[in-house]
Amino acid sequence: MKVLLSLVLVGLLTAVCCSSARVSAQEPEIELSVSPAIIDAPAAAGERVEKTLQITNRSLQALPISIEPQAAIIEGTLIEDRVITRFDVSEWIDVSSDTEIYAPGETKKLTFSVTVPFSAAAGGYYAQLSLRSLALESPNQISAGLVFPEITVPVLVTVPGEINEQISLPDDGHIFPFYANQAIGQVVDIRVHNTGNVHNLVTPQVKLKKRHSDYEITVPLQAAVLLPGTERIFSFPLPELASGRYDVRLHLTGGSRSQQVVSTAESLLVGPSLSRILQTGLIVWAVAFSYHNRMRIKRAYKELTVSTR
Repeated sequence: MKVLLSLVLVGLLTAVCCSSARVSAQEPEIELSVSPAIIDAPAAAGERVEKTLQITNRSLQALPISIEPQAAIIEGTLIEDRVITRFDVSEWIDVSSDTEIYAPGETKKLTFSVTVPFSAAAGGYYAQLSLRSLALESPNQISAGLVFPEITVPVLVTVPGEINEQISLPDDGHIFPFYANQAIGQVVDIRVHNTGNVHNLVTPQVKLKKRHSDYEITVPLQAAVLLPGTERIFSFPLPELASGRYDVRLHLTGGSRSQQVVSTAESLLVGPSLSRILQTGLIVWAVAFSYHNRMRIKRAYKELTVSTR
């Protein structure tokens, strides 16, 4: 018997209010959509808030859809010695209905509540709602497998109080390389820590200024959300630069108050590749050796020509 089990996880951190996920089987196509894509549920300690999630079955067949609160998916790397209990507050969430049948094209509103315990300290807490559907891969085949499309909706719970939105750079303060090769596209990994107690949208920029010159550029990097107690790596592809020495700094903007973090200026030397330097050095050495020993070479050449006659 042919059995096919497929698990598809669709990330929904988009900038629009509605997101959709598709799982393409042989026939038919299964499509679900939810709105909003991210649920922001601020609540004080001891408070209970209700939220609504709109779910639409855009498939051509009826679908049973189950909803389950789960621990949040952590993006980035946990900073050493950090606890992760704040990333699993799924027990705070109570869903009004676990499973319902959705007719083709039907839209329903799911109501759920978030209850923050009195003991919760100020800061950000995280969970997600997992929506799963069960359908035949191909209703026309007796031995059709099963398809489990899944959508995850992040739930962000912020408990008011003493909010810390601090972001920091590695302790050694060294970010950029000392030397960069003009001929090779080089990528610098920049590590940023969220040492605060709430999620933070971080926007990095790299500024380069050539010494003894008016040349200066700013390279914006893609913004990202850092969860508290995590580290994120931002990739900085070095642009094409003329040879010379540059002062380079990293500028970070983050938090609700747009706080600024600026790294210490580092020196970046841009030049040709090491192999090109060695080749040039060998050529210069050969020319200098020939010039320094030109009289000996001339005498040796004359003796050689005389002996061959």
